[in-house]
Amino acid sequence: MWTVFIADDEPKIRRRLRRLVDSFGEEFQICGEAEDGIEALERIGEELPNILLIDICMPRLNGLDFIQRIGEDAGNCIIIVITGHDEFDYAQRAVQLPIFEYVLKPVDGTTLKDIFSRATGVLQKRREQNDLLQWAEQEVLRNRTELVKELFDDWLHGLSTPEEIDERKRILSLDSLSEVRLLAIQLNARCYGVTAIELQEHKILKVAVKKLVEEILDSNHRWIHYEDRHDRLFYLIDGSLPVDVPDLIRTEIQTRLNVPVRTGLSDCHLDYDAFIRDYEQLCTVLNEKSRDGAFLQKVYSFMNENFRNKDLNLDMAASELSLSPGYVSRLLKQHTGYSFSEFTNRFRILKAIRLLGENDRMMYEIADEVGYASQHYFSRIFKRITGSSPADYRNEQGINP
Repeated sequence: MWTVFIADDEPKIRRRLRRLVDSFGEEFQICGEAEDGIEALERIGEELPNILLIDICMPRLNGLDFIQRIGEDAGNCIIIVITGHDEFDYAQRAVQLPIFEYVLKPVDGTTLKDIFSRATGVLQKRREQNDLLQWAEQEVLRNRTELVKELFDDWLHGLSTPEEIDERKRILSLDSLSEVRLLAIQLNARCYGVTAIELQEHKILKVAVKKLVEEILDSNHRWIHYEDRHDRLFYLIDGSLPVDVPDLIRTEIQTRLNVPVRTGLSDCHLDYDAFIRDYEQLCTVLNEKSRDGAFLQKVYSFMNENFRNKDLNLDMAASELSLSPGYVSRLLKQHTGYSFSEFTNRFRILKAIRLLGENDRMMYEIADEVGYASQHYFSRIFKRITGSSPADYRNEQGINP
């Protein structure tokens, strides 16, 4: 259904226009009338008609001035001007106004019906376009997190031109951000060579971390969350931020989730080259705060050479690394979230998972191969870490011994 508003100072003409519109069928409905331009101006915002029939010559505010006054407020309204012969040339000079058609008095029903038919075709196309744009806007909002991640990924790796980045920033409303800060969070909860179970745990952990961070930021800040290719969490924050927020976030995560974490904060500029520079500088700061790369690499190399040893313990590792047992234990916990014993178990179970794929291996052989003297103990540790017994895991993977 399309709504029609009539503005004319002559009651007789308004009645005729109403009868004509009614005769065009139930597709059209009169939503209001006005006898002068000021009254029409007051009511048009309330009624929001699809079609406006307006007399060019009205008291207080004529039709052309009225159209000029409503400007963009007319929205998708079709404007049909009613004019007399002596006013026609004057009306047609107003070509800059959004007038759909002119109708000469006395109004001919056939002519007006033809104009309405063309008008509804235009209105239908506009409605379809608006529906599509609204759908697209809803899709952008629904998928904003993923679209932001794709934007920054393309931006940081040079996969889009500056012009393309600017357009995507506009669509995602990033161009409206003013005073921007970049907060970085890097979790150190995983050791080298993770299992699928650990990956799932890590995803859950990131959701918990996100909730903690957003509790701290609260409603006083606008932010956009994304993750880079190195599994680091970033918050693009609009507005000032206390300098102690990164330390507060780190303390909360370590205390409530028992997970080691590194955080950093810097000013951020959303110009094409400046953002890349700010991001890289912040990542450098994170790396400088950490010694886990070299330390864990040494631990990993040691474990790779010694995990089969059933007498493997913390003292042996500390001696090999030329560090005290307490220091190794503290660093390992700090950088992976695991004690030496748990780190060792997870390393061995990862090796066992790979061996389970070899269908000629018996279970006791696999247990022995990864450093467990007891098959029963091996099975218990395997189930605790993966959620399945070794035999069930093998069956789930479709591997028949």
